[in-house]
Amino acid sequence: MGNEKERAIAGWYRKRNEAAYAESPDKLIEVALEDAKASMQKQGYSTGSYPKNRKVHDMRHVFSSAEAFFTYVGSQMNDWTKESGQEHMCNVYSLHNDDGTVEYFSGPVYTGSKNNVIIPYLENIGTQGITVELAGNNLNCEVQFEGVLHSHPNDRKTDNDQFSWGDALVSVLSGKIYLTTPHGHVYALDKGDGRGLIVPAMLRDFAVRRSNQLQNEGVLKNDYPALLRFYLDTIYPEHQAFLSGSNFETIDAKTYDAAK
Repeated sequence: MGNEKERAIAGWYRKRNEAAYAESPDKLIEVALEDAKASMQKQGYSTGSYPKNRKVHDMRHVFSSAEAFFTYVGSQMNDWTKESGQEHMCNVYSLHNDDGTVEYFSGPVYTGSKNNVIIPYLENIGTQGITVELAGNNLNCEVQFEGVLHSHPNDRKTDNDQFSWGDALVSVLSGKIYLTTPHGHVYALDKGDGRGLIVPAMLRDFAVRRSNQLQNEGVLKNDYPALLRFYLDTIYPEHQAFLSGSNFETIDAKTYDAAK
């Protein structure tokens, strides 16, 4: 009886989401934001009281297209990241039905910290496998792991769309990582490209972190160590441009623009 009730509820949400997406992606974004805020309220989360490095939301919705999936889930992640200031992530799965159709859903959503969601990823890397619950609810299909979707905080003057070294590492370990940016774009980095990003991204992140430390200590840029100053003046702009998600795969989906 429990499974039948869950399927009925899932069916209702699916029809609602499909109707919203058929009307427009903006309508599905509106629905996603309503659900995101309801989930936060149900669990007692708020902007000033939000957990770190743990599971924060369950996801049960199935979508008939990748575009609708990324629009809905990516919009929720952008909203939760806007409210908490922390990155979020979830695994992405596809259902391959006997009739040839492919559907998409996610695992639970985890949060990390402001600029990092690697800790919950490493702790839950085993969840890439197919659980008994998933297999029980989808008896007539093959379930495949597609990668990891995550969000970035809106803490820059431009879109926070660069992949970090942690993102690149996840792409190597999982095969692909997706990014929903604060401005509502979705990009993907696969294992092959990710290998080439780890070193430049680590250099970029180290230099930025060290520069911020020196600034907080009142050190002027002209007084930075020569090597750090050289990197920031000559190599950093190239690395920033190189790490931009738009250089890699662009997913044809629109998510909530958290910068507005």
